[in-house]
Amino acid sequence: MRRVRPSLRVVALRFVIVLVTANLLVWDKARAEQKLLDIVPDDAVVICLVEKPKRALPPATIESLLENLAPDAKDADTLVKAIKQMPGGFVMGYVPSPVKKKRPVFFMALEWSHPSLKFDKWLEKTLPAFEAVFKNDRLKLDQTGNAIRIATQSGDETVFAFALKGRVAFGSNKPQLALQWLRGDWPEKRWIGMPGVRKMLKRLPEQSTIRVLLNPKPWLERLRKPAANSLEELAFKVLSPDEVLGAAIDFSWERTALKARLTCVLAEGCQGVGRILTRPTSSARCLGVFPEDFLAIGRLGWSSAAGVVKGLYALTDRFDETISTEYREDLVTFRETTGVLWDTAILGQLVDEVAFGLRVDYTRRNPIGWGVVLPLGDQAVFSQALEQLIANFDLALEEVDENGLRIRTPADPLLPLSFAMTQGLLIVGDGPETVHDIAREAGDRNRGKPKGANLRACYEALGDPNHFVVMLDIEQLKKMFPVLSMAVGSQWAPLLAQGSVGVVVGVDDRVAHMDIHWSLTSPGRKRSETRVVLDEPGEGAPLATLLNTLVESTVKARLQAQRVKSMHTQRALAQSLYLYAEKHGGAFPESLEELFRAMPDTVNLEMLISPYDGEGPASIAEVNRGCYLVYRSGLTTRSAPTEVLMAERELHGDGASFLFLDGHVEFIQDPKASELLDQIAAGEKSVGL
Repeated sequence: MRRVRPSLRVVALRFVIVLVTANLLVWDKARAEQKLLDIVPDDAVVICLVEKPKRALPPATIESLLENLAPDAKDADTLVKAIKQMPGGFVMGYVPSPVKKKRPVFFMALEWSHPSLKFDKWLEKTLPAFEAVFKNDRLKLDQTGNAIRIATQSGDETVFAFALKGRVAFGSNKPQLALQWLRGDWPEKRWIGMPGVRKMLKRLPEQSTIRVLLNPKPWLERLRKPAANSLEELAFKVLSPDEVLGAAIDFSWERTALKARLTCVLAEGCQGVGRILTRPTSSARCLGVFPEDFLAIGRLGWSSAAGVVKGLYALTDRFDETISTEYREDLVTFRETTGVLWDTAILGQLVDEVAFGLRVDYTRRNPIGWGVVLPLGDQAVFSQALEQLIANFDLALEEVDENGLRIRTPADPLLPLSFAMTQGLLIVGDGPETVHDIAREAGDRNRGKPKGANLRACYEALGDPNHFVVMLDIEQLKKMFPVLSMAVGSQWAPLLAQGSVGVVVGVDDRVAHMDIHWSLTSPGRKRSETRVVLDEPGEGAPLATLLNTLVESTVKARLQAQRVKSMHTQRALAQSLYLYAEKHGGAFPESLEELFRAMPDTVNLEMLISPYDGEGPASIAEVNRGCYLVYRSGLTTRSAPTEVLMAERELHGDGASFLFLDGHVEFIQDPKASELLDQIAAGEKSVGL
């Protein structure tokens, strides 16, 4: 049978029908939401909106996160049951009392569209929830008046009162408000009509499990005026909370992620912190220069460091203009003294952003490594100005050349950092090794996105461009601290299963937002494959699985601590070996026994006790054969820095620690570790990486 193609008119008609239907659905949802929000008076400070109560409850995978938030488990169960019985969306609000020592006003409005259940019958079913909230287990319904009262058994006190009109029910702990609303005698000033509120509502996420709306105006009106020249006045002028017209917090959760967004509408012409937020956002340029083993990275976007400084002084001008005047005078003095334009040649060349990262690796010379990367506007201008400053202040710097990269380190031990300039970047880190690792990644063209899969997925979820972002790789964190899941307890274990967490700050047309995204899984891995440790026996994993997990974590943690202690011992011995070499023309001792006899004040036999089994030499004569470390003789300070000077005699776990001639200790995994140990045992002339 030949298929008849519809005419263009029929296609157009179908399209119009679909479009109108979709708009009606969206309009109906917005109308239902606005109907509830339109009740809220303008003196409400906090408003909580829940469109779909049943979806407000967390999924089973993360419900343990909320177990300890309720002071009483029975009350929590009662409230959960009441939420499941809600007939539709609802809004709750809080109005602070204008009179001291008077109780604040709470109100609640909810959609009532239940076709068969009467409102009073539903209210009677949810009475236990009110008893849990008001800590009174003897409440009753009183329907003798125009409003339904929830009162004490004696009837002397009304804790809440409801009135039903059309498809909306309104209740309050102040019964007069329910009657006032029923009569239609309601405040003309509504929260939804305040400046900036409608604009904010349009920019809120479409999907929200729980929405908390904040109205700062009533709170600010109740604040006492801060005293002149006080700390409170300073904070008020800098933060300028009066420039926030409204705010909202949206929470949502699913099986694989938790999300939260704080949205703020800012007034025009902000002079406080909002002045910083209203500037244009930017895209990340340097998050990808940090190697994959960095467990935390982030960025702060700016036009330049000079612009940030000027912005900070603009804030100080609000309470004391002499501060910025003195700064400008100091710039002139600095230029006359050093010949360097600090604000243009130094700060003005640090452009676009500052990126930062952190890694934890107990096998490295510096177990806690950090790095900061700053793009340069003109590397030649910045470099020349920096050299002038170094010469002017007579700074002593030590230099290391790593494959053409000039890494410089202050000779002063009080400044434990290194820096280098390459490919238009200034790289600063905890030491030459970190600077070299970051510089190696800087050659990647796609250096705007994070290298690690977890952090890259997190950044894509948070969004670009932005003002500020910081992210943490949870899997990397667990590798460094395997007992973390045990430390936080079973209720928080799902947060530390795997994945990542990140926070981002951005702004668009005076609407600022801060997003938190907590991923419970890693990219490409299903949630079912995730092992959530510390499930309660009988409610999740069997007891045997729980015990195995605990034992496994404890063993890993103990082994990690033993490795750290061993590496610390090797570093201490390295210092003594170099002191010996200085006194003997650069030659290291022929054996550890010789070192211990020559330098009894710096080394002792306790240093050679194995952290793995507690065994060690009983006397100096037994040092060479009774020590858990093996020493390579015949080397000098002029030997290759990659040569192994000392190592653990055998593997512990999946590798062993090695001391190299340049002084750093590194944990090397098998099979490379076994290969090096075999070379040492065979007495090969050269053993190294």
